[in-house]
Amino acid sequence: MLKLVSSTNAAILDLDYQVNLKLVKDKIGKSNCIRGNTNTQVLGSQTYSISEVSSEIEKTIELGKPGGKYQYAAGCEWPWEPLSMASRNLGIARTLVEKLGIY
Repeated sequence: MLKLVSSTNAAILDLDYQVNLKLVKDKIGKSNCIRGNTNTQVLGSQTYSISEVSSEIEKTIELGKPGGKYQYAAGCEWPWEPLSMASRNLGIARTLVEKLGIY
């Protein structure tokens, strides 16, 4: 299926968090720009600490970085309620994207 999707020559393939980012990068990461895919359950639950959210986002970025052609994103399911939690987690994501460099 990945090779079929890759063959469409889409500029960017946007992946939900359920998709194994490492597998996709290994199979088609040289041919396509991949965008994705932090687990939105972590981003949307108040039970996760700042360090747990940071760890999840960093793990996602580190999986996507090798070989370039990657954009960090959490997808359209990013939770917006409560707004304070969404703002906190967006801030964490921005800080990590800037810290971990260009990829």
